Amino acid sequence: MHGRYVRRLADAAIGGRAVVVELLVRRFRCLNGACTAVTSAEQVEGLTAPHARKTPLLRSILLSIACTLAGRPGARLAAMLGMRAAKDTLLQLLRAAPDPPQAPVRVLGVDDFALRKGEHVRHRPGRPGGPPAGRRAAGEGGRTAGRLAGRAFRG
Repeated sequence: MHGRYVRRLADAAIGGRAVVVELLVRRFRCLNGACTAVTSAEQVEGLTAPHARKTPLLRSILLSIACTLAGRPGARLAAMLGMRAAKDTLLQLLRAAPDPPQAPVRVLGVDDFALRKGEHVRHRPGRPGGPPAGRRAAGEGGRTAGRLAGRAFRG
């Protein structure tokens, strides 16, 4: 054993009051000369993680608040619930969260009013200011599944 120190972790509030868990943590010296870590601190499974200042329970609660309200409103709600967290902390938790799994696309909608590249107004053929009578306006025709799939994955 190399030494010990007191580690403080913020935990979920109880009755609207902040909770701090204090742990007496032991540090161990690595006796292997080839090891890059000179010392290591013991971790309590399910309660601590290396360099963490919050318990997993508090992190999950703050992440839920961040997913719902994000920055300042989330920080205000967390403060009312007895869990202090800055807006930047909530946004950092939100950015670090993994993206939800994406399901395959089952239905693809076609926006008939979408503009062709370079056009600013959609016109019908034969009307003043529109394309010549022989050309189709943007979005008309060509709505087969194969053509739509080719357009969707082009870029």
